[in-house]
Amino acid sequence: MGRGSTVTRHFVLALCSLLFALSVTFPAHADFQLSRGWFSGLSEDERIELQKNLTLIGRYSALIDAEFGPSTYRALTAFQAQAGMPGTGVLDEKGTALLSAMARKAMSRFGFNYLQDLRSQSELLMPAAMLTVSSPTDRGMSYSLPNGGIALETIRKPFSEQSFADLYASLSRSSPQRSISYSTYSDARFVVSGTTGARQFYLMFHNALEESVGFSVSWEPAYAEDAQIVALFIASHFLPTRFLQAFEAIDNPNVVSAEPIAPVAEASEATPEFEYQMIGSFAVFDDSPGLIALIGTITQSTPLEFLRALRARPEAHTLMLHSDGGGVDPALIIAHEVRQRGMTTIVPEELYCYSACAFVFLAGAQRMAVGELGVHQVWNESNDLISGQAKLSDVIEAMTDFGVAAEVVSVMLRTPPSQMHIFSPSELEALGINFVYEPAASDPDLTPAPVSENGRTLLLEATDPPSTTGAIPIGGNVQWTQGTDASGLPQLIATVEVPERDMSAVITFGHSSGTQVSQEIAVDVDFAFARPFAGGSIAGLPGILLKSEELVQGKPLQGASARKAENSFVFLLDMADPESMAMLESQPWIDLALVYASGQRAILTLENTEGTRRAFADLGRARP
Repeated sequence: MGRGSTVTRHFVLALCSLLFALSVTFPAHADFQLSRGWFSGLSEDERIELQKNLTLIGRYSALIDAEFGPSTYRALTAFQAQAGMPGTGVLDEKGTALLSAMARKAMSRFGFNYLQDLRSQSELLMPAAMLTVSSPTDRGMSYSLPNGGIALETIRKPFSEQSFADLYASLSRSSPQRSISYSTYSDARFVVSGTTGARQFYLMFHNALEESVGFSVSWEPAYAEDAQIVALFIASHFLPTRFLQAFEAIDNPNVVSAEPIAPVAEASEATPEFEYQMIGSFAVFDDSPGLIALIGTITQSTPLEFLRALRARPEAHTLMLHSDGGGVDPALIIAHEVRQRGMTTIVPEELYCYSACAFVFLAGAQRMAVGELGVHQVWNESNDLISGQAKLSDVIEAMTDFGVAAEVVSVMLRTPPSQMHIFSPSELEALGINFVYEPAASDPDLTPAPVSENGRTLLLEATDPPSTTGAIPIGGNVQWTQGTDASGLPQLIATVEVPERDMSAVITFGHSSGTQVSQEIAVDVDFAFARPFAGGSIAGLPGILLKSEELVQGKPLQGASARKAENSFVFLLDMADPESMAMLESQPWIDLALVYASGQRAILTLENTEGTRRAFADLGRARP
């Protein structure tokens, strides 16, 4: 850390030059940041309503997700220009009322209503006042204008006929009659758009675990504006019915019971509606704020989606699982987060949790599998021995941390990757896999407290090669939450977002589960990225530092760092060093020193607010 003063000086120069450039050269950037701040201050329901209304008037051209970005900013300023208002990207009460009135008029014209399409086993928002002609097809249903100018088709295709990846490959392939303008693929969902002959089209398919379920909208050029609104509205709300059946499998989601859960009923027109919304692969429920459901394959983006779901439901204490597995590293990141928060994990009857999903289930402080829980050997698709051993080591270490019986790990290691061991009811009981904690009358309340403090975050990345400015500052935010772990001991959780890097992190300060529990604070740090990260990944966490000002060099805490999984670390803080705890309780800024896989170095600075510093004092006084 001998170059700290040079880095600080370079950082100040970089910050000054950046602020000068923004104020002189790019005046519109200030409006973008002002718009972002205003949008972020709205509730999630208000943000969704705003994007929905902008979509209805033909200004917003992305999925409705309550997230701010260039598409939202362009839509806001385009609406303001249409209404003769200054293009600030911020709506006052008059602007919001005008937008709502225009959207209501458009909604009446389209007549959007929720529809359960039984032939394709999907639920969607149907423009019933517009697409009035319907007829069954071999794969689903067809809906259209009377003259066929806009046509919607719902489609269901079993994996036994064509895999999800093969379906994407066939639909995203150009030909002399078919031109592809956009396509994107993940294990959970893909989108393709383009033209076929004189008609444009937009299609989306979901991986429904045993089949592909999706829709396609096509239109003639004269109907492009309305058709694009229809396609975006349906894409933002489309869901396979299989996922809805998963929700219905829980009779009372707030209680874990050893009694079997009622079987899933067949979807029908009489099926009750559930108020929920999807955040990536996670469902959150309006009537059950304590429940989050993971539905689908675990991909690299799933940990970030989990953080967003937790942000939407900070009081969540139960995670329902229905997944065929996926990536080992992202599953372990989710698993450690589940464990740190002391969440309950459940697999309801007729649902399943296979492969990497089992790591998440076994992390639960309380666990109940009534459906199928399956494991097999860790599969390393790169066929690299070293990386395969590292993954296996990460899995075994996690299972040990979660208190999973050695016999369970042994079953996993004995089952080839091409097979799946489904634990029988007797094994679930005998091996202690199903576990329900029954607190004594004197046990503390394990429900996490609501968010206590919000603060600023700054990611400072060193340039390569070194330049006269020395570093690149990138702003973000941190949300601090107080809670308790599975043993009833206090925890302090920082949820960090750096939107410009699509980076999120959860940093949990709590008592170590090791043998020196009274002498160590464990700082668990888990990063997630919404898209491929320019640095490759977070390869190292050399240290944690405290400081009195945002732009000065920090003083390191006494402790040791270790890697848990890719983008996931633990730092053991020695509580025997009184100065370290004193700094956490008094210094207003925390630095995490980072090393990217590319070799680039960075510092993630968190604001340690006054309320957070008091919480650190409580953490230091607590003992098991």
